[in-house]
Amino acid sequence: MTRILIALVGEQPAPNLLPLRFLEPSDVVFVATERTQQVSNNLAPLARETSVQHCLVHPYRVAEIRRALEAFIAARGWRAGDLIFNVTGGTKPMALAAFSLAQEMRAHVVYLQTEGNVSLLYRYEFAANGALTLVGEDRIPETIGLDDHLRMYLGAYGEEGVREPFERAVVGALQQARASGISEVKAGIRPVGALEIDVVVRCGNQVGVGEIKNKSGKDGIDQLNSVASQRYLGTYVSKFLIVSQPLERNNAELAEAYRIITIVLPSGCTGVLSPEDRETLVETVLTHLGARR
Repeated sequence: MTRILIALVGEQPAPNLLPLRFLEPSDVVFVATERTQQVSNNLAPLARETSVQHCLVHPYRVAEIRRALEAFIAARGWRAGDLIFNVTGGTKPMALAAFSLAQEMRAHVVYLQTEGNVSLLYRYEFAANGALTLVGEDRIPETIGLDDHLRMYLGAYGEEGVREPFERAVVGALQQARASGISEVKAGIRPVGALEIDVVVRCGNQVGVGEIKNKSGKDGIDQLNSVASQRYLGTYVSKFLIVSQPLERNNAELAEAYRIITIVLPSGCTGVLSPEDRETLVETVLTHLGARR
């Protein structure tokens, strides 16, 4: 069955890759602006067997965006019934233009919800009178791996592993908890020309990043805010500050303000986690990545 996915690309690539992997279209068009063209380029190698095409549009001129999409579709002779517009990403004017065109053509529309540690794809169709109808909600199963996630945000990266005993104990505990719901763990991730990330962990489609520090200073908070930004691993990741000593009050309040989950493991200073600390670590990660309800 021929299905063409028209995917609006914003600064966050996950809303494009998850529906792409789930819907498995024959073709995908990444509709990007000059600012998000690199995001589009990072996504292209991850499309697997789907044919990839690119359409560059203005980020804010609705009429101009719509004309560009119309011309792109018409030049390829695609039928309206084969088109699926993913309006999750891109700018709001891009979404308005794509929605307006989909409504006129009576094409399919999808939107991805990623809040609350869930990945729900809402599917819509237009009736003959132009009214929009919700026809389905699909919970997207485990669809992307850590390598996919890292490459769609970073393009290229290195994996250096662990060096310090505390890091080794934390990463080892997470790796040994795969039967409990942790899907994958990588350590010592270094994007090209960027800060190192101590640990990255995945539960299903949800990803968290962690900084592992014996000393509970402000530097770990700053590091997490840097790597969990639009520029690096995106704003959808959970942030874990894993320390062997409780944070001072000012730093604890700062971490909470930045939505950083602090995990205190007192035995970490020895380089060997106690059974209680191993359980605390694993259960906290599972809970915040949606593997515990």
